[in-house]
Amino acid sequence: MRFRLMALIFLLSAATLVSANLLEKKASLNKFSQTFPASVCPPTGAGLNGQVSTGSRNTLSRKVIRNSTVLVPVKSARFPVGAYPVLLEGSSMTSLTWQSLSSKWAGATLCKSPANNEWFVGGTGDVTSKGRLLLVNSGLSKAIVDVALWSENGPLAAKVFTVKPNSFSQVRLDALAVAQNQLVVRVTPRSGRVSTFMIDERSKGLRSLGGDFVNSVATPKTDFMITGIPNQIVKSRSVGHILRILSPGNAKATVSVELISSDGTFNPVGLDSFDVARGLVTEVTFSPNIQSNVFSLHVKSDQPILASVYSQIVVSGRKDFLWNIASTQIAPMSLGVSGLEPTLTFTGNQIRVGVESHMDNGRVSVKMIKGTDIVSWKVKSGTRSIKIISSSPGVYGSGLVTSANGIGTFPLTPGSLLSRVAIPSSNISVINR
Repeated sequence: MRFRLMALIFLLSAATLVSANLLEKKASLNKFSQTFPASVCPPTGAGLNGQVSTGSRNTLSRKVIRNSTVLVPVKSARFPVGAYPVLLEGSSMTSLTWQSLSSKWAGATLCKSPANNEWFVGGTGDVTSKGRLLLVNSGLSKAIVDVALWSENGPLAAKVFTVKPNSFSQVRLDALAVAQNQLVVRVTPRSGRVSTFMIDERSKGLRSLGGDFVNSVATPKTDFMITGIPNQIVKSRSVGHILRILSPGNAKATVSVELISSDGTFNPVGLDSFDVARGLVTEVTFSPNIQSNVFSLHVKSDQPILASVYSQIVVSGRKDFLWNIASTQIAPMSLGVSGLEPTLTFTGNQIRVGVESHMDNGRVSVKMIKGTDIVSWKVKSGTRSIKIISSSPGVYGSGLVTSANGIGTFPLTPGSLLSRVAIPSSNISVINR
C-alpha cells in the first residue's frame, strides 16, 4: 500500500512538471511584439520646395524639433515639409520625399527609419559644391555620429559629430572634404536615433549646375545591380555617364560591368574587366552605344565594393544630374506616390512583378508587369499609393520622377522594416528558485 502511494505521488509530480513545461513553451511562442519603427523625412533647405507623398491623410507626424513630441495627422496624402525634418509614425507604407529648386534641379529620396550604417557614393567637396550631409536625431537623447570619408586621394580624416536630442545637424560637403572631387561617405552612429541624408548640389557662380539626393546603401557587395539609369540621346549619341567606385577593404578589386538594355546585354568598352585600387575613389566615364532611354548595370567584383552612376540630363532646356545607386532585390512593399507619376524600372532574367495601385478616387487596380532583362512601367496619374504584392526571384528595381524643375531617382526598398521585439513575461519557476 505504501509502495502504491509513493508511486502515485511520483506520477502526479512528473505530470505536473511536464504540464508546466508545456505551458511555459506555449507561452514563449507569444512573447514577441512586431512593429514598424518610425521613419524620418529630411528638412527642406532654404529656397527649396519640399513635399512628402504618403499613403493616407491620417498618417501621424511631428516635427523633429525641441519640445515637439505630439503626433498629429498630416491631413493630406501629399504635404509640404519646411525647415525641420518630419517624423512619421511607424507603418508598412514608405513615404517619398520630392524636393526642387524652381527651374534649377529636383531630387527624390525615401523617408526612412534610423540605420546603424549608411554609405553614400556621390557628392563633391570642390569649389562648385553646395552639397550637404543632414544628420537627423529623432531620439530623446543626444547622438554621437562617426563620419568616415574617402576621395580620389584615399581615406580622409574621420569626423565625429554630436547631434542634440530631437534635432538635426547640417554639414557642408566642402567643409567635410576640402577641395576633394570624388567622395564616398560612411555614417555610423554610436548612439541616438539617427537617419542620414545627403544632397549633392552644385553651382558655378550664380549658375546652377543641378542637384540631387544621393541615396544610401547599407554595405559593400561583390555582386549587385544598378537599375533604371536614364540615357539621354543628343544628336544620335548617348550622353556620357560616370561610374564611381570604391574598394574600402585592404585589397584592390577586379571589377567587371555588364550593361542591360532593350538593345541587348553587353560589356561596355573599358568596363569588361578593370582594377580599382584599395581606398581610392575611382571614376570611369562611359557612353553606351544604345538607343534605349534607360539601362541597368550588373556589377561584379572579387572584393566587396561600392558603386553609383552619375548622369547629366537636360530637362526643360536646363542641365540637371542624378545619382543611381545599387538596388536591392524586389520584395513586397507599399509606397506613397501622391502628386507624382514615377516610372518604375525592373531588371532581371525573367520579370514578373505584381503591382496594386490605390487611386485618389478609392479605386484599386492590379497590374502584372512582365518582361525579360529590363522593363519599365509608369504609374498612372491620380495614384495615391502603390503596393508591390509579388515578384519573381532575382528582380531589382528603382523609380524615376521627372518634373519641369528637374529629375530624380529613388530605390525601390522599404524605408522601414518590421522589427520583432521580445516582451518580458513573468515565470513562477524563476521566482521559486
